Amino acid sequence: MSAYEALSLSRRFPAPNYVNPETRSWAASACLIAICVLTTLVFTARIWARFRITHTPGWDDWLIIASMPLLLGQTIVTVLALRVYGFQHHIYDLKPRDFITIRQVRDFPRLCQCIT
Repeated sequence: MSAYEALSLSRRFPAPNYVNPETRSWAASACLIAICVLTTLVFTARIWARFRITHTPGWDDWLIIASMPLLLGQTIVTVLALRVYGFQHHIYDLKPRDFITIRQVRDFPRLCQCIT
């Protein structure tokens, strides 16, 4: 998408509502939290089975252990972004100063994905 197309799209936005903007519900955040809890339970069961029962941890287990903190951090930042940092509002309801915060918050999960 070119800059001209983006500018023409932004002109078609409705008037911003800074006082009482429409927000998204807790559905996305609840799904992320539920999936993270389920992932943590499966992770714990696998690590417990590999280290305590079979006593044969492999290199894949160490990779999973290294990636779990990044997954938890990514989930926490995404939930905070959806509830606190402006991702719950439509783009046309955001104040111009909020775009900097959104860009900063948006880049951390991407960094976690690249490292993982």
